[in-house]
Amino acid sequence: MKRSATKMRLGASAFALLVVSMVMATSASAQTKPNLQYMGLENPNKNMNVSVFLTLPNQAALDALVAQIHDPSSAQYRKFVTPAQFAAQFAPPAASSKAVQNYLTSQGLTITYVDKFNLVVRATGSVANLEKVFGTQVGVYQSQGKTFNLPLATPTIPPQLSTLVNKVTGFSTVKAATHLVRQTNPKTGKPLPGIAVKGHKNGLFFPSDCFEASSPLYLYGTGLEAIYSGNGYTTCGYDPANVQHAYGFDTVINSGLNGAGQTIVIVDAYGSYTIPEDVATFDSINGLPPINLNVIYNPTGGTPDCVVSNGVQCGWEDEVTLDVEWAHAMAPGATIDLVVSPTANFSDLANIDLWVAENIAPPSASHSFGFPEWLLVDYYGDTADYDWQAYVNYIADQVFGVSNNYSSGDSGDYVTLGDDLYPDVSFPAGMQNVTSVGGTSLAIASNGSYKWENGWGTNATWLNYAPPYNFGFQYGGGGGTSLVTPAPAWQTAYLSNTWRQQPDVAMDADPFTGVEIVWTSDGVVGDPQYVYVFGGTSLSCPMFSAVWSEVAQAVASDYDLPTVNLGNAAPILYEESNLFPGSFNDVKPVSSGANAHGTIFYNGVPTAYSQWDLAQPYQSAEYFWESIWNAGGGYFYTVTFGTDSSLTTGPGWDNVTGVGTPAGASFIAPFLPED
Repeated sequence: MKRSATKMRLGASAFALLVVSMVMATSASAQTKPNLQYMGLENPNKNMNVSVFLTLPNQAALDALVAQIHDPSSAQYRKFVTPAQFAAQFAPPAASSKAVQNYLTSQGLTITYVDKFNLVVRATGSVANLEKVFGTQVGVYQSQGKTFNLPLATPTIPPQLSTLVNKVTGFSTVKAATHLVRQTNPKTGKPLPGIAVKGHKNGLFFPSDCFEASSPLYLYGTGLEAIYSGNGYTTCGYDPANVQHAYGFDTVINSGLNGAGQTIVIVDAYGSYTIPEDVATFDSINGLPPINLNVIYNPTGGTPDCVVSNGVQCGWEDEVTLDVEWAHAMAPGATIDLVVSPTANFSDLANIDLWVAENIAPPSASHSFGFPEWLLVDYYGDTADYDWQAYVNYIADQVFGVSNNYSSGDSGDYVTLGDDLYPDVSFPAGMQNVTSVGGTSLAIASNGSYKWENGWGTNATWLNYAPPYNFGFQYGGGGGTSLVTPAPAWQTAYLSNTWRQQPDVAMDADPFTGVEIVWTSDGVVGDPQYVYVFGGTSLSCPMFSAVWSEVAQAVASDYDLPTVNLGNAAPILYEESNLFPGSFNDVKPVSSGANAHGTIFYNGVPTAYSQWDLAQPYQSAEYFWESIWNAGGGYFYTVTFGTDSSLTTGPGWDNVTGVGTPAGASFIAPFLPED
C-alpha cells in the first residue's frame, strides 16, 4: 500500500489568520441554460460525411435467434452469433452494398468506407450535393456556446435505394462530452496542480488518506471572527494498489484473474499522442506489468475535424489517459485496444462501435462520454443518432455478445447545473442494451481497507466570507429516469419501472477521492510528465469494464476457453445482486457525526451555521459527509460527500450507484467454476 505523502492540513496550528471578507463572492464559472438558436444554412461547399445503413434481409430470423440466445430455457442460451454465421445468414449481400455505392458515386459522392458485413456505406460530399441526394437542408445551430449542424428536415432515402437502405446519419454534428473532472477550487476555477514525475522523492505523490479528524479552524476579519469545527479533508489521490485493495480485487488479481487472455476495448475520440509513453511511466511507478496496448485510429474512414500530433492536442488527451491507465490498473493482464474516432460526433462514435463489434467483439468495451438524452433527442431533434446507436447496440450486445459500458455522467440530474431544461440522464448510457456505470465517493481506511462509500455528489461552501458563501452543487454521478427510453424487460423485472433507469452499477468517481494518472499535459513527447488526480464516471467506467473482463476470464476458465462473451453486463448484475447477497457493496448514505459546522461573531454577536447551512443548497440528501478543506492559497471550504443534485442514495438499487459497487472476490465468486 502507498505510504502517506506530505499533507496540506487545515493549519500548522489551530489558528489561521485570514480575512473574512464582505466582498461579493462569485463563482468561477456560470452555465447558461440550453437555448437552441438557428444561425442559418450551412456553407453549401463544405464537405460532410454521411453513413448509409442497409436493411438486414433476414431481420425477423435474426430477432428470433436473438430471443433464443437470451432465453435461459433455450439450447441457444448465450451462444452468441459468430462472424461467419452472421455473414452467411443475416448480413446484406455484397450486391446490395455495391448497388448503394454505385448510386452514391453516380450522384457525385466519394465512398470512404464499407464495413465487412455490408451493413454500412460511408460517403463524403459537399453539403449542397448531400442535401440534393437526401432531400434535406443542413442548418447551423448554437447552444451553450457550442456550434453544430442539424438537418432541417428528416433526410429521406432516395427511391432508387428504398428497398436496400434502412437509415442515414451524419447530418447532425452534435458532439459527445467527456465525463471526467478534476478537483477544482470553486472560487478560482483552478484545478489541483500536478506533481512532476521526474525527481520526485520515493515515487510518492498524493496521500491516500483523504479524511482526517476534527480540528478547529479560526478565521478573522475586521469586526468579524469565525470558528469552524468538523471533519477535515486533505487533498489526496489513490494509486492502483489503493483501489485494488479497497475493493478487494488485489486478491482476485493475485489469484490469476487479471484479465489475461481478454481484450478491453476503449472507444474515445481523437486519441493522445503521448499515451504510449504516459502509460509506460504509469506502469513503472506503480509496479504494474507493461501494458499490451493497441491503438487503432479511424478504422471507419471518417473525416477528422482534429488530428493529434506531437504538441497538437484535440481536447480528449486527459480522457484517453485516464481510460487506458485505469482499465490497465484494474485488469493488468488484459490487452487494451484503444479504438479512436476521428471526431466526437455521435454518428462517428457509433460507427466505431459497429466496427468494434464486427472486428474485435470483446467481452467488455468502455465509453467515457455522453450527452443529455432528452436534450439531444427531443429538444435538438437528433433522432437519427439515437436510432442508429440503438441499432448498433443491438448488433454488438444482442448478436455478438459485447458489453458496451458507458459512464452515466458527472452533472447529477443535469438540470441543477443548468445543463438541461428538465432532469435528464446521459445518452448513450441509458439505452436498453448497454450498462450504465455511475459514481461513488470512496473512503479508504489508514490500513488501506475499504472504509465507506457515498453516492458521489459534491456541494461546496466558501468559508472566507461572511456569511459563508454557498457555491452549491459542483458535480456528481449521473442517473435517474429516462424521458426517452422505455425500460428493458431485464430491468423492469427487478425495479418494476416503465422507463429506463440509470445507473446499473458504480465505482469510485469523486475527484475528491480520485485517482492518480501520469500525463504529458502539453502533448509533446519527451516533455515533463506529471501525476494528476482525476475523477468522474470516466474513471468508474473503465474500472468496471476491466472488472468485467475478469468475469469473462473466470467464465472462460470454466469452459476451458481462452475467452467468452456474456453480452450486456447489466442484466447479469441485477440477477447477481438478487441471488448473491454481498457480491456488491450496497452503497448507503454515510454521515460522520462530526460534520462541519461553525459560528461567526459579527461585532461579538454569534450566528451559528449548521452542517445543513454549510451544505446549501442541497435537495434530497438526508445524510451526507461534510468536511473542511484547506484548498491552499488561503482558501477554505466545506465540501460534501453524498449530495447529488436531486438524486439520492439508499438501500438496494438507487439512482446514483445502481446495485452498488463490485465487492472483489465476492463479486467474482458466482462466476468461478464449481468444485
